[in-house]
Amino acid sequence: MGTRYIDEIVEKYKNFICKYLLVDIYNFLWYIIIMEITALIPDDIIEQIKLYANGKTFSECLIIALQDWISIKRIKELNEAIKKQPLEFQDNFSASSIRSINREQ
Repeated sequence: MGTRYIDEIVEKYKNFICKYLLVDIYNFLWYIIIMEITALIPDDIIEQIKLYANGKTFSECLIIALQDWISIKRIKELNEAIKKQPLEFQDNFSASSIRSINREQ
């Protein structure tokens, strides 16, 4: 795969790509198609990733572990946002009224 392949993809799908897309399409496709990463990861961490991620390959295990880590970070951010501005219920709120509304739908 080379730049010609990427150019063909961009040309083929450019009409479907939103004109307000903030990512440089060429670089984005280059990253998706060609990008490889070399990282020095201690053996004990690699073994833990393999143990808990249950992927077929180490790359799949690493992707699963990173996705989980990102999810946890997002939840922590949401928790912090709720701490700063807690949810407030309406004065006439009741769980039974909400359940009845949900059942009607």
